[in-house]
Amino acid sequence: MAQGDSETPKKGWPWGRIALGISLALNLMVAGIVLGGLLSHRHDFGHDRRGDRFAEVGPYSRALDDEDRAALRQELRRSWPQGRQNRQAVRAGFDEVLSALRSEPFEVGRVEAVLTSQSERISDHLTITRGLLLDRMAQMSPDERAAFADRLEQVLRRGPPRR
Repeated sequence: MAQGDSETPKKGWPWGRIALGISLALNLMVAGIVLGGLLSHRHDFGHDRRGDRFAEVGPYSRALDDEDRAALRQELRRSWPQGRQNRQAVRAGFDEVLSALRSEPFEVGRVEAVLTSQSERISDHLTITRGLLLDRMAQMSPDERAAFADRLEQVLRRGPPRR
């Protein structure tokens, strides 16, 4: 037998165990991120709420408490039943713009018409939402308005949410 040829394996770093440990840690981290993402949003599991989402009015809607936000959302659905179709039309407009941007020759009038339609639809939505928000503020007690002001101040200090 030549020197260096032995039947006992060399003892060194247990690379297999280290790789297994790193793999396990990465899998747990990914699972934690996914689970945290699901739990950090207010999901109704099994129900897609994206099309049913409350119209954001910037920091104002983020400063509302959960009860006021839910009431405002419900009132918006009741007072503006065509809201869902409106949002779907705005989304469809993006497909139209993408198609127009890729077509030759480029038709600026086609894009302008879509942008105008989207702008009008968004403006309608914001006008209705703004009115409902003002009504909600007027219904708040002085203590509720003060708490809302405190939350609004916090939201303004933190800035827009990270996506």
